[in-house]
Amino acid sequence: MNRLIPELDGVRGLAVLFVLLYHSSLSPGPPSVLSNAMGLGWSGVDLFFVLSGFLITGILMETRTSGNYFSSFYARRALRILPLYLAVLSVYFLIAMPLTHHWGYWQKWNNSMQLWYWFHLSNWWSAFHDDAPLLSHLWSLSIEEQFYLVWPVVVFLVRPSHLVHICSAMIVAPFALRLAFLHHSYPQEFLYRLTPFRLDALAAGCLAAVITRNPAWCAAIGARLRSLTLTALSLLLFVLLWTHSDSAYTPLMLTVGYTSLAFIYACLVFSAYFYSGSSHWLAVQLRRPFLRTFGKYSYGMYVLHIPILFYEGRFLFNISDRIPENSRAAAWTFSIPAGVLLSFLVAQVSWHLLEKHCLRWKKHFVAEPGLSLARHH
Repeated sequence: MNRLIPELDGVRGLAVLFVLLYHSSLSPGPPSVLSNAMGLGWSGVDLFFVLSGFLITGILMETRTSGNYFSSFYARRALRILPLYLAVLSVYFLIAMPLTHHWGYWQKWNNSMQLWYWFHLSNWWSAFHDDAPLLSHLWSLSIEEQFYLVWPVVVFLVRPSHLVHICSAMIVAPFALRLAFLHHSYPQEFLYRLTPFRLDALAAGCLAAVITRNPAWCAAIGARLRSLTLTALSLLLFVLLWTHSDSAYTPLMLTVGYTSLAFIYACLVFSAYFYSGSSHWLAVQLRRPFLRTFGKYSYGMYVLHIPILFYEGRFLFNISDRIPENSRAAAWTFSIPAGVLLSFLVAQVSWHLLEKHCLRWKKHFVAEPGLSLARHH
């Protein structure tokens, strides 16, 4: 069951493209038709959540009888996430922040908030305070790392057949919590970034992984996949039409919308698994080389893209007066793929100079065969 599924690399590439295109459209320059077309790109983070839940739960279920179950998981997770993450924070807080203060910029921010970022708690900071400049996107990594401090313990202790109930509860509970806190008086990021409110996307991915490990359940869901996907899409369409907005912060999107997106993306990830290697049109698209390549470098692209897009947009804004008026829309339109390409190139540098060398250490933390854990159940 533990095999390489190229379609899932394509899903990862799709997720990072959603996020980058959305952030590229936030500057005031691109034509409104492009900005509107990318309006739901913010949900690429939800796709990352679903995919992460799916992949990590699959790994945990397949290694739960290993003698080094916990040490293998956490070591391999750290080797994937921490090198680039810690490098970025070191450059930011130890070099960039002091320099900007010296030059008279970013006076509103200081290093007093840095512990929230070092310890993957930035989502709890940014839910109540202004984000540190250029680090706003790290909130999603914080949610994932907080979740994976607990989830391996759950998978270890709970019988696999009972994980379905745990995952289902983790989908329902955040929806209920968002309903309960819908009319809160906190900043708008409160429901969007705090971990208890955002677990449903991760849980939907976990649920999909549990289902794929049971042949009968997998076949049953596969037979109903189209109807399940259409139902979830219809729910999201209702939200968009009712609110006339694709914003992440409308009351209906904060409640029904997030849950519908979790199920849509769970159906997508499940489809990538279910149709892997086939001639199904979705599998064929997800195997496209450019999507799989973006998927390979997606982590670096995600971590590094915000400063790249910010300074690209700032540069273009500063020179826009020198661009003929009838060419400005074209210049801003070109800046979108240019920003994506530049993020991709920088991520490649990160991969070859840092990430791939750290990942080689994973071979020292392979899950080893262990004794049956039946006695725990």
